[in-house]
Amino acid sequence: MRRVPDCHVLILVLEGTLHITQGGRDFDVGAGETFLMAAGMEHYGTRASKGRLSYLWVHFCTDDLWDTAPTEEWTFHIPEKYTADSPSRLRRLFELVLQSSQRGCKNAEDMAVCALRLLLLELTAQADSVSPRTSELVQQVSLWVRQNCHRRLTVAAIAKRFHYSADYLSARFRRETGATLSVFLNECRIELAKSLLSNETVSIKETAYSCGFADEKYFARAFRKSTGMTPSEYRAR
Repeated sequence: MRRVPDCHVLILVLEGTLHITQGGRDFDVGAGETFLMAAGMEHYGTRASKGRLSYLWVHFCTDDLWDTAPTEEWTFHIPEKYTADSPSRLRRLFELVLQSSQRGCKNAEDMAVCALRLLLLELTAQADSVSPRTSELVQQVSLWVRQNCHRRLTVAAIAKRFHYSADYLSARFRRETGATLSVFLNECRIELAKSLLSNETVSIKETAYSCGFADEKYFARAFRKSTGMTPSEYRAR
């Protein structure tokens, strides 16, 4: 189905891959990525998704005309497609928008608008923090690791996937991002763990194994080092 929306639609893919065409260009939006369907631009599904597809979305309108040219006056800078630096933070803010809109009080609409602004500001902050000097290789590695961090991965396995030696890929990744590939892998797993811990039906042990950790105790240590809290404390908060 082809549509030309009269407002913007921001999407955050949680699972699977969304195949969409906008403005005559094809996009494959994977887990942990956002996509902005811009007002006034035709879009349609390119092809059917394989397996489960899950995403969050929100409509919003702006008074100004849509413009892709960067200006200093912009309040929000929303990329057309973006690999989120912290998908779990965006997910929590999406959920806050939804919860605010469903409040049965006279201020519900104002609360939803404030939550939406916070979501867009968070996305702006994440997008603006990305270094433009990051190579296409490092971007591809980062995206693949985010989408596959739940697997029992090692740096050697990641390097083999991209046909490089572990030493070379690790050194290049650290040179361009400032973090080692193993640290980045753990950060992606911790972000996934935060999302799973919000579901009280999933045990901490199940969370550890579902995030690619082979040992529950190592998961607890890594989680505390990253967040300053144990998994149990994080869930309680």
